[in-house]
Amino acid sequence: LVIMYTYLEIESEIRKDLKKAGFKNAKIEKPPEGICAYFSIPCFQYAAEMKKAPHMVAVEAAKHIRAGGIVKEIKVVGAYVNIYVDKKIFAKKVVSDIIKKEEKYGSLDEKGKVIMDVFQPNTHKAFHIGHLRNAILGESIRRILSFSGKKPVAVSYMGDIGAHVAKWIWYYTKFYKGKIPKKDVSKWAGEIYTKATFKVDENKEKYEKEIHEIHLKLEERDPKLTKIWKDTRKLCIDAISVVQKELDVHLDDAIYESEVEMPGKEIVIGCQKKMPKVIKKSEGAVIVDLEKYNLGVFVLLKSNGATLYSTKDIGLADMKNRKFGRYDESLFIVAVEQEHHFRQLFKTLELIGMKNYEKNHHISYGLVKLADAKMSSRLGNIVLYEDVRDKMKENIGDVVAEKNPSLAGKKEVIDIIALGAIKYSMLNHDTVKTITFSWDRAADFEGNSGPYLQYSYARSKSLLRKSGCKKICYFELLSKLCNEEADLIEKMSEFPVAVSHAASEYSPHIITNYLYSLAKIYSRFYNDVPVLKAEQKTKMFRLSLVAAYCIVMKNGLELLGIKVPEEM
Repeated sequence: LVIMYTYLEIESEIRKDLKKAGFKNAKIEKPPEGICAYFSIPCFQYAAEMKKAPHMVAVEAAKHIRAGGIVKEIKVVGAYVNIYVDKKIFAKKVVSDIIKKEEKYGSLDEKGKVIMDVFQPNTHKAFHIGHLRNAILGESIRRILSFSGKKPVAVSYMGDIGAHVAKWIWYYTKFYKGKIPKKDVSKWAGEIYTKATFKVDENKEKYEKEIHEIHLKLEERDPKLTKIWKDTRKLCIDAISVVQKELDVHLDDAIYESEVEMPGKEIVIGCQKKMPKVIKKSEGAVIVDLEKYNLGVFVLLKSNGATLYSTKDIGLADMKNRKFGRYDESLFIVAVEQEHHFRQLFKTLELIGMKNYEKNHHISYGLVKLADAKMSSRLGNIVLYEDVRDKMKENIGDVVAEKNPSLAGKKEVIDIIALGAIKYSMLNHDTVKTITFSWDRAADFEGNSGPYLQYSYARSKSLLRKSGCKKICYFELLSKLCNEEADLIEKMSEFPVAVSHAASEYSPHIITNYLYSLAKIYSRFYNDVPVLKAEQKTKMFRLSLVAAYCIVMKNGLELLGIKVPEEM
């Protein structure tokens, strides 16, 4: 254990020692506050399995953990094995490693190719605050998986065909008299869709029939309607691409619903012929009866032959197999409202024998609300991305002008802080929870927010500049670490753990929680421990802690898709 210095590495060695002694799947945890041990191993589970007293089992487990070097002491307290590290050895190795590895610190060497459905707006609709969470969440998960060593393939699966497009074209061809704008096309498209929705309500039976006819003609590729569809589709895709670049969302490929619609329909019809007991007709529609799996009935084709999301998702699964070859996982990052749909879909893929059906996973996320209003592109109360972005920039600009007049009006800095505020507010929640978006909380420079973490980083970089040191790369250990130093080093050592957990659980909020906790610990160090006024040896050591902190904070924010300003 002499060469082990990061949390994960020490933990890994302890697991190996325990496994050799028959203690499998050891639960190794951080002890509660007030206990100075670095690790704690509860032995209740083993005691029940071995039918021995917990304390005796703990004594037995402790015998097999190697001490020496960085592991200073092992103590048994009741049913717990507490492990203590040599803080000086630990400090030097952790800080040296961070400074040496820089942007690679915290990265892992996990394996696996992961296909990810990310960034899924629809053409002919506005890009609203709900789409914003999807884009930001998907990109952050992609970054975390890549940093953990996996090879994510980010694919945009965009809804460019279907009932919503038929409704849009119906209104556009029958009622719209205006011109196509040269900018804000996404907003314009959303307004037409909203008007179409309200217009249908005026004569529902008649207008819905007309929309169904257009839908079928589009599926049959009627020349006139197809041209209108292609022209307006391109305008929408170009507008969406601008948003993608603004949000710094990386895409490796794009698959459109229009590409998988007909292949999906052919697969459904083919399976209906081959396995009539699985896929059958009911009241004219083509369905899969999933009642015995407690999943109800999954409709694959409407009674008029029109396709559904289910049809296209089957075509999508087939296209992934043909397009991407061997992969280990296929992630669908889609709102929690679609959980039942994906359970039905995955079971259907299994029943029809679709290759790689078992590799599909739905990563659900909660909806976004502003006050008490649910975001919905069918209604006129949606909050557009452009409006969120512009208002946040305005709010941040006012705060920056007040706090640092020298940066007032500096667009690049304000843009970085504003987008950081938006992204952090979308990621700083358990993925499945609904977000109630708050302008004040998102733009807070002192609370749990993106600007607070960005400011913490910028303030630390300013301290390094004031030191006059070109590069912090060497330091000598102090004879004794103060509590603030030891706490900061220990917390920085846990960054790879946070990355590992966030990757395995597809949860960026694990990173936000870690970074906020790290920033609070650093704030105590910054406020209570002299750095520039300390004597030279102490000064160099503490500057190394500041440099290491900047690296960890920047790496963590990078995983969230948040840039860091050098000055703020």
